[in-house]
Amino acid sequence: MQLQLKETNRLDFCELGRYQDFENWEEFKKFFCNGSTENLKEENHCLFRWDIDEHYNIWTGEKEGYELKLFYIDQKLGEYHSCVVEQITKEDLPELKAYLQKSWKYLQSIWQPFLYREGM
Repeated sequence: MQLQLKETNRLDFCELGRYQDFENWEEFKKFFCNGSTENLKEENHCLFRWDIDEHYNIWTGEKEGYELKLFYIDQKLGEYHSCVVEQITKEDLPELKAYLQKSWKYLQSIWQPFLYREGM
């Protein structure tokens, strides 16, 4: 899969709910992941959806690039939360892709019992 710096094309919508706002990918990693996405524990922050959207300046309405929305469930607390990274760049994409792939593998592990029972 080639991760591109463009809007995700989805027919559905996911509400941000309670969310944290980050200026860029580095700030997200520093404050939400203790500096690295490797430190993020999926059982506490299970990523179930992500979206890339065009980012607009709230004062001028001008397009300023792309933002990333990450949607999580904290499985131990039963709480939903999300993060908005206001600016992502092409340089962020390789690390972002690796993080999304890690999260996808975790989601697959959650559904593993279903897959084996149904013979899928």
